Amino acid sequence: MPHVGQSQALSPTTTGWNMTEPSQQMDITQFSVVIVAETHNPTILNPDFLRHNGITDERWQPAEEEVFTTPTLSRVGFDNGLLITADPSRVVFEQSGDPLLPESLACASAAKGYLKTVPHVPYRALGTNLTCAVRNSSICHVSNALKSDGAWMSFQSVVPRFELKAIYEMTDKRVTLDIREGPEATAHCRINIHRDIKEPNQQMRISSMLSILDSWHSDLAVVQALIAQASSLDRTSRC
Repeated sequence: MPHVGQSQALSPTTTGWNMTEPSQQMDITQFSVVIVAETHNPTILNPDFLRHNGITDERWQPAEEEVFTTPTLSRVGFDNGLLITADPSRVVFEQSGDPLLPESLACASAAKGYLKTVPHVPYRALGTNLTCAVRNSSICHVSNALKSDGAWMSFQSVVPRFELKAIYEMTDKRVTLDIREGPEATAHCRINIHRDIKEPNQQMRISSMLSILDSWHSDLAVVQALIAQASSLDRTSRC
């Protein structure tokens, strides 16, 4: 069993990511990269700025209803599902799909392009966020890991829906896992991988963030290993 943070090869399929058991599957439905800083300038975010600086591909067409620029909040959406949002404290690169396939993920490359184009901002942290649906796994019943004979298991004849939150403080990052029970043998998982950027000068901070984004696939491997480990909490139970 891999420890959380230990890479494990992902196995993409045409519909999702296979887990450790053949019947289990993880579908990524949302993926985002968040760049945190103190003094972002949202007014620079517009389709021409992104295209001219090679942050986004020229083939991607802006979605008109998702384009606006203000001093406090700006947003540019594209026809491939990429949505870039900026406010003074953060820039978010986000994609949604049902499911998202690995070849469609453009958040990390766009975030790299932004960092190279705007290298003077005092960046403080970098986050990777995923939302996924896990099917046919014991993780689908969070209550199996929380079983108790306590009275809180039912209130006024109503059985609660369970959610579980686990926080893993590691040397170089903090991994937060939220699990919510869903219908039809499905669990909805949200994972945040947060890294504080602590290098002593700006050039080293940019280099560190670019290196992290270059290896974004390893974050997906961390997510798969974490969910696989969580799924083993109760091998005797099945959704």
